[in-house]
Amino acid sequence: MWLLAAVDPPADTGDQTAIILGVVGALSLVLVAAVSGIFALLTAKANRTAPAPPPAPAAGDAAPGADLTFRDYVIGELAVGRRRDDDGDERDDIQDRRLDQIERRLDLDNPEWRHDAH
Repeated sequence: MWLLAAVDPPADTGDQTAIILGVVGALSLVLVAAVSGIFALLTAKANRTAPAPPPAPAAGDAAPGADLTFRDYVIGELAVGRRRDDDGDERDDIQDRRLDQIERRLDLDNPEWRHDAH
């Protein structure tokens, strides 16, 4: 008889089953919340590292090609200005050499021509 009593399950297993199902359900909720939180963090990081799309032109803005044309014009004008600056440096050097030649000639012909030499 005691063997038969050991094999038969007790009649009060309904409370234990409810507790086990409650614990499994709570663990499932925690697991789902953790996985969805990790997914949200990874998605936010992926969105943060993605490059921002270019802004759409407003209704009154010029076409993108117009900006490039203006930029090319300004770069060309800057190049012309730099070339003129370089030409001016060369012109100034030529004038300085010529002035030095004139002063050297005046020093040889008339050493008294300078005001500071007495």
